[in-house]
Amino acid sequence: MTLRRMKPLLLITSLAVLFLLIGWTWSERPRSLSLFTPTWTRSYQLYGQPHAVWLDEYKRVGANLPVLNRVLKAAAQARQIPELVVYAIPLRDLGQSSEGGFATYEDYLSDNQRNAELIQQFVHATRIHPVVYLEPDSIPLAVQYRRDHQDNAESKAIYGQRIRVIRALITLYHNAGAKVYLEAGHSGWFDYGDADIQRIAHALNEAGIADADGLASNVSNRQPVTGVLS
Repeated sequence: MTLRRMKPLLLITSLAVLFLLIGWTWSERPRSLSLFTPTWTRSYQLYGQPHAVWLDEYKRVGANLPVLNRVLKAAAQARQIPELVVYAIPLRDLGQSSEGGFATYEDYLSDNQRNAELIQQFVHATRIHPVVYLEPDSIPLAVQYRRDHQDNAESKAIYGQRIRVIRALITLYHNAGAKVYLEAGHSGWFDYGDADIQRIAHALNEAGIADADGLASNVSNRQPVTGVLS
């Protein structure tokens, strides 16, 4: 087989693998991935039954409302607690694989305000309190970015912006009636020696963990539970 003939096959294979790897980032999680269920690890089967719906659209303010509205309607009918992940912060993944996010913090806050208004209506109508996980990886990434860039001006500015906006989101979603959780990365990220533990703990304190309902880990990864707990 010539290289020219192989290219379409390689492209199709590459797209199939890429589709499998990024399937978990879809906005509307409750979709079956049975056609792509691999056999090498049972943990990947969890992708077909996620707990939360990710609000990760960022092209315009209000882009997450259609998904959120459908989720809240379904939760009201089923009398179930909806779990939501807010994931559209500016410079979202700081240049890594899940890059994106709103262009400005003003638009980002406006989008979250609209989400919070819809959640508040849901809470008033149902007395059910949604669970909101705020920006997986955003705090650990900001900590890592400062460390990797020797606390230069840019890294400090990104860190400070994230701390301020997450504090604001805790208040915003609490006032809407949601339970709010911050996120601290996962066990495969840092070596979690004393220095890293202190950095993460300090960042969580600055971001307002004392005002949140709890702390989440491993939200956007698949580390073994035993490793996360240890």
